[in-house]
Amino acid sequence: MDSKEISPKKKLLILGNSLTEPFVTSRIDYECETSKIRCMTISDAKEEVANLANQAVKPDFIYFQLITNDLESASPQTCATEMKSLCEQVGETCPDCKIIVAEAPLTANVNLNHKIGAANNLMYLELLDSVVISPAGVLSQSDKITEFLQNDATGKHLNNKGTGQLVRNLKMSLTKVKT
Repeated sequence: MDSKEISPKKKLLILGNSLTEPFVTSRIDYECETSKIRCMTISDAKEEVANLANQAVKPDFIYFQLITNDLESASPQTCATEMKSLCEQVGETCPDCKIIVAEAPLTANVNLNHKIGAANNLMYLELLDSVVISPAGVLSQSDKITEFLQNDATGKHLNNKGTGQLVRNLKMSLTKVKT
């Protein structure tokens, strides 16, 4: 009898803000071993990527869901530049890792949404050649965003429908980087 060798699962690391908190890692991708670390800012994510240098087993894929919190105190250009720097840091720390950067979804805050739109556009310009951008899709449409938001004080958190859409966007992007 021939025994088939089972190849080890690929490793997906999710570094994201509170939007990724409801993600059920075991249901993201059955072909990947998925772990999640909460990073509220790009700076937090940079610390976590630096910690990867000491790990023997590196992730095959990293998904970033960031910038919304950073945009409350920084410009869209600064956030896009910092995301580029973060992706370069991943390239140095985990050279074989494929990177997915998620666009930030809109919020209930119109002023913040202007910054989010600008930052998402700048991230395309800064990162498109080196990473896969996970589009926010319907979560970037101002006329539809309210049906995906929780009714909470921040106006930034997604309800179950919004989280489901964010996970679908991640899965589509992960399929793209796996091929």
